[in-house]
Amino acid sequence: MVHHIAMVSGSIRHVSLNRKLLSVAESVAENRPNKVRAEFLDIHNLPFYDGDRETENTPAEVLEAKRFVSSCDGLVIATPEYNGAPPGVLQNALDWLSRPWGNSPLTGKPVVTLSASPGPGGARAAQDRLRQILIRCGAQPTGEPFSVPCADWLCNPELTGTGSALAGHLADLLDTLLSARSPAPSGRPVRQWRRPPAPEEALG
Repeated sequence: MVHHIAMVSGSIRHVSLNRKLLSVAESVAENRPNKVRAEFLDIHNLPFYDGDRETENTPAEVLEAKRFVSSCDGLVIATPEYNGAPPGVLQNALDWLSRPWGNSPLTGKPVVTLSASPGPGGARAAQDRLRQILIRCGAQPTGEPFSVPCADWLCNPELTGTGSALAGHLADLLDTLLSARSPAPSGRPVRQWRRPPAPEEALG
């Protein structure tokens, strides 16, 4: 059996820390002993949500996104933080994917949430809000929230390879996703992942 996971980045920047974090998760998924197929869902071309087009003249991009998510066993969503919340492009995608209420592609779907930022906050506020939104959408946030503050080091492949500590933790999150465990209790602290020390720092 091949598990199918959708990767969704809340950032549409060409150089995105959250996209890089998802790329590490993608590599981890593809190197698992059991078969996992991880694919990115591009949300930047989705039109603004319009309730009038929900059942009639639904945009082709929306229909394709819904088919894609419906075919997946779970999602991994990484979000940056803009003004204390997830970006509008991600909210817009969730607005489309959560319809019709109670019978949408997100209904009962397990979701692992991640966040990364160049600052010390790790986009924690945005991730907390994202998990609340996912619950409202009928999805199932699964496992611990996971944030990476001061995340510029994600651009260093020596610190993010398949044998890295980061990859190991992401593998644990994927295990949780695929086993579809119950959501973490509300108020659970967000786990932060700091940059691993450089060799000379570790020796010092």
